[in-house]
Amino acid sequence: MLKIYQKYIIKKFLLKYIFITIIFFSLSLIMGVLEEISFFSKVTENFFLPYLLTILNAPSTLFEIFPFIFFLTTQFFFF
Repeated sequence: MLKIYQKYIIKKFLLKYIFITIIFFSLSLIMGVLEEISFFSKVTENFFLPYLLTILNAPSTLFEIFPFIFFLTTQFFFF
């Protein structure tokens, strides 16, 4: 059974982790959309294609930067 202080520490860490993950996910989406729009600027394609490609690529990008996210989470947690 977890003690009260252990629950508090786990809760704080998970909240920091979720917050930082959301920040990096939104940055990944914004940068991906800008990159795809610049790539498809010369091609006449569907309007939603860059957004769709960015949404499909965002989880893999998030997975690649997961160690950095975990590092920042621990730094902010101890701060």
